[in-house]
Amino acid sequence: MRTWLFAIAFRVAQGFHRDRQRQSQREQPLDDPDAGPAPDTSVDNSIALHQLLQRLDDDKRAVFILAHLEGMTAAEIATVLGLKVPTVYSRLRLAREAIERALTDAPSHSPRRAQR
Repeated sequence: MRTWLFAIAFRVAQGFHRDRQRQSQREQPLDDPDAGPAPDTSVDNSIALHQLLQRLDDDKRAVFILAHLEGMTAAEIATVLGLKVPTVYSRLRLAREAIERALTDAPSHSPRRAQR
């Protein structure tokens, strides 16, 4: 039952994500880093994780999220996504490698807040 419900929720979320990406491509973002207070460190970490996940293709992102954030087993993920278990392991390995590569290639950033 859990796997079936998660499969439905996953497909709804995937459709929402796809629609949101299309909408954001139509709009011009108004990024002004100096507008407003500096975000909290936990917010920065959440944004960084979100950006790392956005770099993955949908297949790898889904497997990574189900494994690491939802705590599902490879067999459960295979059932939800309609894959074979070795495919799940392969996509998870590729996702981990891509995230690790992105983390090692990213320049270290300094905190936005002034240290006193």
